[in-house]
Amino acid sequence: SGEPRNLIMWLIAPLMLPMHIIGEFAKVVSLALRLFGNVFGEDTLIGVFALIGILLLSIIGVHTPMVGFPLQLPFMFLAMLTGFVQALVFALLSMIYFILVLPEEEH
Repeated sequence: SGEPRNLIMWLIAPLMLPMHIIGEFAKVVSLALRLFGNVFGEDTLIGVFALIGILLLSIIGVHTPMVGFPLQLPFMFLAMLTGFVQALVFALLSMIYFILVLPEEEH
């Protein structure tokens, strides 16, 4: 079922290997970039709320260096929850990609 049957399929056949290789690398790059974006977004959000807490104390008039209201704490707990979900999703996606690459057993 995988062999070319007519002239057009024979002409397209040499393009299939490079397209397959590019597709396999695209899966890996896609997973890596999505995970990077998710982690970077969480860290940026936590950093911004930590800075807002420091600014809030300095506006009130309390001038202690690098101490502020802990506005970032709820987001840190949310980041732990979403980190668990991300680990689960990316592990499942990786496992699915491995299963798709492995040869199937004949029945």
